[in-house]
Amino acid sequence: MELMEKEKIGFKKTEVGLIPEDWNIHFLIQVVNGITDVDHYMPPTRKVGIPYVMTGDLKELVSDIDFDSCKKISSGDYKKLSKKNKNLKGNIVLARYATIGTVSYVDIDKDFIISYSCVTIKPNETNLNGLFFFYYLKSNIFKNEAYNKINSNIQGNIGISDLYKFKIPLPPNLEEQKAIATALGDTDVLIAGLEKLITKKKAIKQGAMQQLLTPPQKGGKRLPEFSGEWEEKRLDFLAKIVGGGTPSTSIDKFWSGNINWFTPTEIGKRKYAYTSYRKITEEGLDNCSARILPEGTILMTSRASIGDLSILKNIPLFATDAFYFNNNQPIKAIGKLYFVKIATKIETQKLEKAPDGGFELKSVLEYDKFNENTTPLYGIGAVG
Repeated sequence: MELMEKEKIGFKKTEVGLIPEDWNIHFLIQVVNGITDVDHYMPPTRKVGIPYVMTGDLKELVSDIDFDSCKKISSGDYKKLSKKNKNLKGNIVLARYATIGTVSYVDIDKDFIISYSCVTIKPNETNLNGLFFFYYLKSNIFKNEAYNKINSNIQGNIGISDLYKFKIPLPPNLEEQKAIATALGDTDVLIAGLEKLITKKKAIKQGAMQQLLTPPQKGGKRLPEFSGEWEEKRLDFLAKIVGGGTPSTSIDKFWSGNINWFTPTEIGKRKYAYTSYRKITEEGLDNCSARILPEGTILMTSRASIGDLSILKNIPLFATDAFYFNNNQPIKAIGKLYFVKIATKIETQKLEKAPDGGFELKSVLEYDKFNENTTPLYGIGAVG
């Protein structure tokens, strides 16, 4: 407890969480020079013209957008739609429909139009650094507030008037904002470099697999300690090949059992498949062509994304709800929304004040508090 109190020295509790003592909370209307959108009009597409950027085209930096693949509009339509949105460099593009919260920083001078599903936000450069603001819009502070706003909006969007009311914690000077933005930008560069390295290593591995898994007589390469030609045999001579099956989804008693039932979307994401999202009952198994498969079976998708693979591992998994580890206190979901457990039922409630207490890993776990049902007990929609 003493360590936890020391960690809070120099911070203060606010409506957006703990922030440094010399930071302050501002409304967006106080630190931006405007939030604008274009007319709610979808102009016709042209083969050649000015890029019309939609939510799906957005990248974190506008310079990374594939403008050649974007919808094109005529110069006349561009002139009509760009009256409120010109000279966008330094602005922020924010999606406010569909994938709410997708953010892009305009880092180049270029003529283009942003779809009416987005807004452009112009930071006041005297008190708000554009890149700092960009990272703030990607943070959970903003996403939590966005979730609360769209919860009260039946259209599933965020209005400009609501955006002006959003709160942002700011350091007392631009220098600290710039330093934070630079540190986060350097981290992005490091992550991008690691992703490129992983991609390169995967390509090297793929090349090695191509060589080592191709018969030598067909141009493959053998490891030094081995020689001679390979034999070719049909796969059904070497393994038993069986198809899957699906119980009727309209019969409830076939589902929510304890038998793993894997879908193609669950195969290939990891080397091993341990447990499935949905499970079937013994009766469901008896009423479809699926069968119990032994550990070590190779699962391969034959529909949708064909050829994805995982190895079946029959390791029993047990689960319990998280309330077991925090003395049944409310658990934060997002924003002011919390999971609460009433008797055996879990639901969500909005709470103005965060509950005290936290999670504690027990030194001894009670076996009867766990079971083999690993299906999520509750789900909420995500804010993109």
